[in-house]
Amino acid sequence: MSTARGNFGMGRLGGLVCAVGGTPDASDTALASCECLDTANPGAGWSTIPSLRTARWLHAVASTGDTMCAIGGDASGAWPPNSLSSVECYRQGAAAWVELVSLNTARTDHGAAAVGDVIFAVGGNVNGDQHTFLSSVEALDLSVDGGRWEEKAPMPTARGDVAVAASGTKLFAVGGWDGRNFLDALEVYESTTDSWSAATPMPTARGGLAVAIVGNTLLALGGYGSLDVVEAYGIEGGSWSAAEPMATPRFGFAAAAGP
Repeated sequence: MSTARGNFGMGRLGGLVCAVGGTPDASDTALASCECLDTANPGAGWSTIPSLRTARWLHAVASTGDTMCAIGGDASGAWPPNSLSSVECYRQGAAAWVELVSLNTARTDHGAAAVGDVIFAVGGNVNGDQHTFLSSVEALDLSVDGGRWEEKAPMPTARGDVAVAASGTKLFAVGGWDGRNFLDALEVYESTTDSWSAATPMPTARGGLAVAIVGNTLLALGGYGSLDVVEAYGIEGGSWSAAEPMATPRFGFAAAAGP
């Protein structure tokens, strides 16, 4: 990337993978810049798209089709953060991001993913308060003009620093921090029934990790402690296995799967 960044979000726009917002180095500054890599021509390097309306970090990004949304976070870059409820989305090729209806609950350190045209905001915490972790889940249908965020069944485990990915009709909420411990929990949300179930825990408990789904495999990457650990969960088989570690240990980052 042309801009080193942490605590950013990552999404998809067609064949592009995009890094959105974050913080540069350890400075108390939030970024509005966004840059994308064409997965069909990665040798061409990263190119910019319009900047966010609101600079933010500790936010989450969800993508559906040619639209990518930045959800919540904090605008200051400082700690403790002040949680945002604002949501903005970018349609591929547009001149600017467009602000949408705000979340019901402002949050940071949450996860997000899309099932079809519906984007979900999952867990997180409020204003960096290490005692106010969220189990709440909200969903917004982007295909409905004037739609509002709807409360969905809460996660069984309230947590921040959680990573979320979607496959088919399901969301997978992985790891996190509950104010006392890093978590190995994997909980699965079925959108057709608005219900959660527990799945096989990760071998390595961690928060601040990133997840991505490639085919029928969920990959859990890195995490606090600057981990290089990568573990793979077979969605059909329901079991975890070790994968090749990352070359660079990291936490507070994001991942997206290419085509």
